[in-house]
Amino acid sequence: MSKSDQDDRTNKELDIASLDDFSKHKIDLSKEAEGKTQSELLDLVLSKEEDELVPWEPVNLPSEGAYYDGALPGGTVEVRPMGIYAEKVLSTLRLAKSGEALDLIYSKCVRYPGDFDPLNLLVGDSTFLLYYLRGITFGNMYEFIVKCSDPECGCSMTKQFDFNTLAATIKGPVTEIGEEPFEVRLPYLSESLGADFIVKVRLVRRYDLKTIISGRKTRDKLLAPTNARPSSLSKNFRKVQTTRSLNDIVEKNLNLVIVEAMGETSQSKINGLVSRLHSSDSSTIREFLNDVSPGIDTTVTINCDECGNEMQVTLPITESFFRRTVIGGNREHVEAPS
Repeated sequence: MSKSDQDDRTNKELDIASLDDFSKHKIDLSKEAEGKTQSELLDLVLSKEEDELVPWEPVNLPSEGAYYDGALPGGTVEVRPMGIYAEKVLSTLRLAKSGEALDLIYSKCVRYPGDFDPLNLLVGDSTFLLYYLRGITFGNMYEFIVKCSDPECGCSMTKQFDFNTLAATIKGPVTEIGEEPFEVRLPYLSESLGADFIVKVRLVRRYDLKTIISGRKTRDKLLAPTNARPSSLSKNFRKVQTTRSLNDIVEKNLNLVIVEAMGETSQSKINGLVSRLHSSDSSTIREFLNDVSPGIDTTVTINCDECGNEMQVTLPITESFFRRTVIGGNREHVEAPS
């Protein structure tokens, strides 16, 4: 990578790294407010359009616009902090359960070129935007409770995370591999057949998550007892909105990302292939997509305060994610994987 490329990369990382510099996200009305009475100050605020009080600002997506067929030139969109509308949306049980809450956030707080549909966002880009919006709205510090994964300990502890550190995890596009769908050679089947077995895969997008959530809701309805009591907003929101690693998404939904197998595009044949894949072949697809997918890594390493056990936790996204962190206030609980 050339020095100029490194400089460009650094500048893009600053989009997240400077989230605690809230001066860049505020407007200065002090000169217009000088000498005015309280009533006149209110009139001054009311005379401004919403876009003037909560201005839009450009931000660069990790993908740099790759994989969008030119729909997002340079990967630049405009964002603004979440307002009271967004907070009302996030407090609505129906929207939280259906996944529509985040859909509305992406449509109301992000401005895209042309008629771009935010459901077409790559998962990595959409995750980046979510953390960026949270940072410029409620600050870069996030507090949650985590339970030790060591069964002999199991203690719960409060942890804080600084979103600014996510800047170091930004991963851009791997443009040298060409456009999607990408060819992937499956090692186990290739060796078994004595010939290259090739599938073509694509990157995961937000509409895939909608499909996954819809399928999970249908399954849960079928499995739920008839006398089940409604869950709280917190539980419902956590259930459908918790950040999942790309590896987890791909592993359980290979039929969504495989678009062709040995020249065949029939979905029924792809589904049949997925059900027969050896673990080494499925992991090859998963690892390939993880390597080439742009985005940020929200997996953090945490040490237990009691026993020192080191564990990895994917930062949770629940309704409290959309509130300013208050030390000693309500906190969300997330268990580390064992």
